[in-house]
Amino acid sequence: MKVIITGSQAYGPVREDSDIDIVTTRSEAEYIENCVIGSELKYYRTEAQKKQNYTGFYFDVGPIKINIIVADEYWEVWGKATERMMHLPAMHDRHQRIDTFQAIFQEEIEDYYKDSTRQL
Repeated sequence: MKVIITGSQAYGPVREDSDIDIVTTRSEAEYIENCVIGSELKYYRTEAQKKQNYTGFYFDVGPIKINIIVADEYWEVWGKATERMMHLPAMHDRHQRIDTFQAIFQEEIEDYYKDSTRQL
């Protein structure tokens, strides 16, 4: 199974209300989704997820929120960006953490296309 744990659980800081962000491919997400829907776990999508073309979903395991993020083509890129974030000091400001991740992610996407025959 292709999964990457990202977000605060991977590079901190973890708070009491932190969810667990899992990045995976569409096929893996659909498998997880079918398992969750067939269970008694609480399953839902945020408004942002509903507006986009299947970006993922949430489900709760007791008090823990699991966020499944679909990143087919960029699955590997997300892993590299997460790894780079893990080498930085923990950022307590959530907006700073998101902005930093997005900048690193964009750099990784650019490298992804430079190192291959892929087109933007």
